[in-house]
Amino acid sequence: MVLKRMLRFLKYLNKNILKFGICFLIGLIALYPKLPSINIAHTWVYIRLEDFFILGLTIIWFIQLIFRRAKINTSISWSIFIYWGVGLISLVFSLIYIGPSFENFFPRVAILSYVRRIEYMILFFIAFSTIKSVKDLKDYLIVLSATILGFSLYGVGQHFYLSAWGAFPKFFEKFSFCFPSFQTGNEEFAKGIPLCLPSNARVTSTFAGHYDLSAYLVLVIPILIGVFFSLKKSITKKLLFILSILSITILIFTSSRNAFVAYLGGLSFALSFINKKKYIFPFILLSVFLMLLFSGSMASRFMQTLRFASVVTNNQGQIVGQADLSDELKSRLAKDKSILENIPSQRLPEGTGFIGLPQSGMQISTNSALISKGLSIEEARRLKLENGGVEITSVSGTFLIKQVLVYDISLTTRFQAEWPNAWKAFLKNPLFGSGFSTITLASDNDYLRMLGETGTFGFFSFIFIFIVFGLILKSALPKIESKLAKGYLLGIAGGVLGLFLNATLIDVFEASKVAETLWILLGIALGTILLYKNKFNLRDSLGKIFTSHVFILIYLFVITLVFFGPSIGTFFVGDDFSWLRWAANTTIQDLPRYFINSDGFFYRPVTKTIVFFLWSLFSFQPYGYHLFALLIHLLTGLVVYIISFKLFKNKLIAFITSFIFLVLPIQGETLYWFATISTLLCVLFIVYGLMLIVKFRKTKSFIFYVLSLLFYLLALGSYEMGIVFPFLIITIDLFLKNKKDKEFYLSYFPFVLLIPVYYFVRQLSNTAPIGGDYSYSLVHLPQNVIGNFAGYWGVYIFGERFFAVYDYSRLVLRQNVGIVIIFLLFFITVAAIVVYLNKERFKKLLHEKLSRIFIYSIIFSFTSLLTFLGLGNIAERYGYLSSIGFVFALSVLIIWISNFGAKKLRNKKYQALIIVILVFLLGIFYWREQQMERKEWARSGRITNRTLAYLRIYNEDVKKNSTFYIANIPTKQGQAWIFPVGLEDGIWFVYRDSTLKIVKLKDIEEARRIKEELTAAKVLDNYVFYFDKDGMIAEIK
Repeated sequence: MVLKRMLRFLKYLNKNILKFGICFLIGLIALYPKLPSINIAHTWVYIRLEDFFILGLTIIWFIQLIFRRAKINTSISWSIFIYWGVGLISLVFSLIYIGPSFENFFPRVAILSYVRRIEYMILFFIAFSTIKSVKDLKDYLIVLSATILGFSLYGVGQHFYLSAWGAFPKFFEKFSFCFPSFQTGNEEFAKGIPLCLPSNARVTSTFAGHYDLSAYLVLVIPILIGVFFSLKKSITKKLLFILSILSITILIFTSSRNAFVAYLGGLSFALSFINKKKYIFPFILLSVFLMLLFSGSMASRFMQTLRFASVVTNNQGQIVGQADLSDELKSRLAKDKSILENIPSQRLPEGTGFIGLPQSGMQISTNSALISKGLSIEEARRLKLENGGVEITSVSGTFLIKQVLVYDISLTTRFQAEWPNAWKAFLKNPLFGSGFSTITLASDNDYLRMLGETGTFGFFSFIFIFIVFGLILKSALPKIESKLAKGYLLGIAGGVLGLFLNATLIDVFEASKVAETLWILLGIALGTILLYKNKFNLRDSLGKIFTSHVFILIYLFVITLVFFGPSIGTFFVGDDFSWLRWAANTTIQDLPRYFINSDGFFYRPVTKTIVFFLWSLFSFQPYGYHLFALLIHLLTGLVVYIISFKLFKNKLIAFITSFIFLVLPIQGETLYWFATISTLLCVLFIVYGLMLIVKFRKTKSFIFYVLSLLFYLLALGSYEMGIVFPFLIITIDLFLKNKKDKEFYLSYFPFVLLIPVYYFVRQLSNTAPIGGDYSYSLVHLPQNVIGNFAGYWGVYIFGERFFAVYDYSRLVLRQNVGIVIIFLLFFITVAAIVVYLNKERFKKLLHEKLSRIFIYSIIFSFTSLLTFLGLGNIAERYGYLSSIGFVFALSVLIIWISNFGAKKLRNKKYQALIIVILVFLLGIFYWREQQMERKEWARSGRITNRTLAYLRIYNEDVKKNSTFYIANIPTKQGQAWIFPVGLEDGIWFVYRDSTLKIVKLKDIEEARRIKEELTAAKVLDNYVFYFDKDGMIAEIK
């Protein structure tokens, strides 16, 4: 009898051992603190107790899998295997090529990081194998609820234990207990040191930190709410509601702002999914009430996220701390709400950060200020202040007061350290990242972490898992009969979306307690789904998703970042300093005046307004400016995609057209050189205006016409090139073959009328002449027009290296003008004869859609260049708008080649393959060209940066009315500008002294001669500098 019972028990245990193991793990993972078991060298991420249990359970599952007692469902498992495969490739690349270049890279830690991700996800398969009926789901929900109750009560004790000590002092003298916290925030804490938290501390409960606890609650609270609404009125439902309120309270005790917002988002999703939208607002109201009732610290943290403050800058504009203003200054600030922007650099002390505000009024300066920010020794030395490393109470010198919007330390550490590090890791290998553990333990943005460690493929393969899960859930929902199962599934859907929101500021998918629980709950969810439906046809659904317009735009966004992402870190060059100096000396009241008065600057009031606000936000940090330029470029690429899709009626061709435009090597100058922002803005307004005029032609809606006119005005206010807008409308109308009546021709009138009006206003505004350093020559106009147009298309096709061919051709042809004229006449004559002899064929071609697009693209490209073709030279930035015509023509050519190839192969299925191969080869060519250009611009930026840094460090005490003699000023590195102009303005940012004179010298010999003369004459306050062949500046002593 005993033997039979033993055998029955063993049989029962064998049947349910995986389920018992998962139940045990749900409790162990959340309730057992992160106490270390085995130390791993070079990291404080330890092997812990749950790792051994997971290993044991995995071995049991694998044995059962071999004997077919456990199962793997292929519906979603293959997506996980893809992620593991991408991770393995990334790991191998990192171990062999990338990792060794990092100072603190350790192969053992990288391998451990990869294995940990497999460890997390293996729980998905184990949990999935345990679901045999809805009863299993009920059991898991009971265990999960008990676990949440356990750590919630522990968290309550952690928060209120000091109050209990005060209420019962004698008891706690004998039995002192503090509900210790075991954290892993640093290497010492990670050793398992118990910490008694003060009453105002952020609760961690049994978790490694408040962020881990809050992320766990973001995941599970929507599940509790989903199950709550699935139950009928019963004691269980009431208890579940109480547990939900307790969980929300614990979340509030963590004082995690991001998690609180993510929880509200996840809960809103869950309530929407279960058709309980009417409860969204009451739950938000209840949550805010609980926050105000129990956690003033969270409310105050929300208030301190962004706050207004005044900061003190030294005479170079360096931030030295927050100002405690005198009564006199306070009264002046009260009358003049903001202070003149006057700051060249914002490398803030760690723990602070701010966003600039548009400044107005007069400059306020003072010779003394109280500083409420401690400085490091290095910062104090740099600022020539004493008492470095301690709180400075009073300093003297020339100071400026600046009003700013300060963001707190949690955002600062992300913006200034963690996120840039992850981005740099991504740029080292955009496809597969730099590898696991190549960035810091915390990047505080899981998306950037994925990109940095596993690249584009790793990022998308991870997201792909959840897309597949969502499709399976959507497909199965109509067949799920159990309300409890529906409540759980829709609840976890909301919880996962909440985690995705939380991942924007926290590494939630790397936190072991959160990640392990997530994959267990997802495995339970899939097992529950398969109780009702076990066959899924995901191919069509996935095809629709990944070829949808939204995903295509995501692909274009990522590709653009891969190609031109490095531009974000490029320092200012050339004209950039001129634009920034103008913005630094402008107040918000000045902006309307620039629409009628250019002050000898360009007549670009719209661009000036935008640059002014960019300066207010980013000051002398290049990242924001280049990111803005990249965004404008992407928005223009979006229009190219929309127009090409309407023309070709094919997503692949539309994607290819936009792709070519976005990564065309000639676009490099407009993205690496911020001074070309006028071009980017003007083209953006032109293409959107043209799209609206087409909409007007089709719908006859007057609103589209007015909006198009508005975009035309914005284009004119951004750059002189906007004047071609009416001519582009005419070319579009020729292509569209619209019915042309009186009303049709009248629609041109406002656009054409604005040309003389614009010219008149421009002349009155005292603007700089059109063309800048370039000029028109009527004598050479014909050959310039033809030669320049051919030159632009040569650069489009062959890239930057074609400039050498162009320059040589110009030199040769300029010396043989007569031959050029004869050749042109001969070419025109031959072309006319060919067209005449084949006029019927050409007529037929004009009625063929692709031929018309091809011809129109060339006309569009030519028309876009009207203001530049007559100049004596070509420039990359001038070809930006025209390149749109080129990419459309190239797309047509690719279609023709693919049609020809498919026809020769006698199989139309090869057409798409031929297109993909052609574009792939084109992409490789563009990538190589772009890499060459990136290096040139990066080197130019380093030269300008080092120049200003040298002057600031070694020649800081320059007196007024001094003179700088500078020889060998570098102007260009390849096609990348350095100091063609703008050196004076760059130096102004170092000294903020308009009396400083800059004298440019030809060579170092002249510089030495000037130095000898100045020394002989004993002239003081004059400095002589030269640039060497590497662009390094030095002073001649």
